[in-house]
Formats: sequence, structure tokens, C-alpha cells
Amino acid sequence: MKEHKISHTNKSALLKKSATASLSSYPYKHIDAPNHILFDGLVVILTTCGSLQIVIGGRSYAATQGTILLIAPNTLCKVVALSDDFKARVVPISLQQILDMPTPIDTDIITTARRTPRIELPSGTDIGSVERFFDLVDECDQMMEHTFHHEMHQAFLYALILEVAHLQHITQGEGTNEAKVRPERLSDDFFFLLAEHYKSERSVAFYAEQMHLTPKYLSSQIKHITGKSILEWINETVITEIKVMLKTTSLTVWEISEALNFSNPSAFVQYFKHHTGTTPLKFRRS
Repeated sequence: MKEHKISHTNKSALLKKSATASLSSYPYKHIDAPNHILFDGLVVILTTCGSLQIVIGGRSYAATQGTILLIAPNTLCKVVALSDDFKARVVPISLQQILDMPTPIDTDIITTARRTPRIELPSGTDIGSVERFFDLVDECDQMMEHTFHHEMHQAFLYALILEVAHLQHITQGEGTNEAKVRPERLSDDFFFLLAEHYKSERSVAFYAEQMHLTPKYLSSQIKHITGKSILEWINETVITEIKVMLKTTSLTVWEISEALNFSNPSAFVQYFKHHTGTTPLKFRRS
């Protein structure tokens, strides 16, 4: 079985693939710690060696051998630390590929990823039996000329998701989400909204209104739960998206500012420079 090693030494820029692009099983290359991840599909990660410390949607998680991590679409993640021997199997799945899967898996897996992104393999489980699902996806990626490549790829992705859903069910059971205490659920709800609206909404008032809370109360709760304010999370998510777009697309500053709902390119440049200390063009050339 082949494994993908995510390097912590290479300083290369974060790479991101479009949800509509042809996706291999290795969406991020040379992830360093600290580094941010923002992907517009679901990412399934199986740690096969070493350890990883990551923040997903404002909460910290540790992953060791046998840990599965699910990163929901447009969820801001930050790699905090990883060991020298860290290795993982990684499969990205576009949002459209998920929605094309039979119900209820298409919606359940996204809900699972948002609510419970960390799954531990049950004691005694052969990690190789889980890796076989990753192998199927990898092997299909090499069969581009096959008449039914698309259908096979979708089928293998579906098989992987079914295996993940099965492992989640036997390790956490049903009703796990309902058992969460209110502060955790409040945090989850905020990050769910942030993932949906960060490209167009950057005010605390908007998110508070959506959650039927006062801005002051929501801000204080998110700060208490995550250690960062709502505005810090909003800005961090937007800046990460801008950096990804600058590094991985040929979109102009004007086009990016339009895509992220800035009033004009000048306001966009000022926003980026305020939060990064450099201009978008200088960052793109760096």
C-alpha cells in the first residue's frame, strides 16, 4: 500500500483544488506547522503513522495511528504540529460528488464532519482493512482511460464514505450530536454558518442574527470556547481564502474582491494589507 507523507519541512504554499476539478487522493502538499487548510469539499484523512495536532472549526484535535479526521466543506483548519514520522492517507471529495451519493449519506456525512470530525478506529481493527478503501480510490485515479472511470471513482468514494459512516456508528453510536452540551453546539452552529457565508458576510451582527442571539453574547461565548473572537475567526477564514486564490488561481485582484463581496478592489487591498502586512500582488509573487 502506498502512503502519502505530509512534510513539515517544506515551506511551499498551501495548495487547494477546486471542488469541480479532478481530485486525486492528495489535495495538500507540503503542509507545514503552523499552516491553514481551507477546501471547498470534504477531506477524509486516515493517520497511519506518527501524530498530528490540528484545529478544526475552532477546536483542537490530536490524531495518531488509527485516527480518522473529517474536514467539512469550507471549514477553516490549522495544522499546529506534526511529528517527523507523520504519514496519512488523504482523500478529498468534492461537494458535488457527495451530493450525488444516495441519501441519507450525502447529508449525514457532512453533518458528521461538522459535529464529530475525529473518529478512532475500534480496538482490534486492522488499519489495513480501512486503507483498502483508500487504495481503491488511488487505483481508480490511475485508470483515466477506463470507459467507466467516473462511475467507478464515484462508487469507490461512496464505499469509503460508507466505511467511515460505519466506523462512526460503532464507535460513537446514534444520537452523539444530541448529547453535546449547549456551548459546544453553539460553537458548531457558528462555524457551520461561517463556512456557508464567510465569502459574503463579515459582520458579527449577521451571525448573531442568524443564531437568534445578541452579538455581545455570541462573541463572549465563542471567545470563551475557542480563545478567539468571532471577528478573528471571520478574518482568518477570509484571509486564508484570499491567499489560496492568489496562489492557486489566475484571478485578478478585482475578480477576487468581487468573489469575496468587497465593495471595491481598493477596500480589498487595504483589508488584506491590514491583516498580512503586504499587498495581494506582493504576496502572489512571493
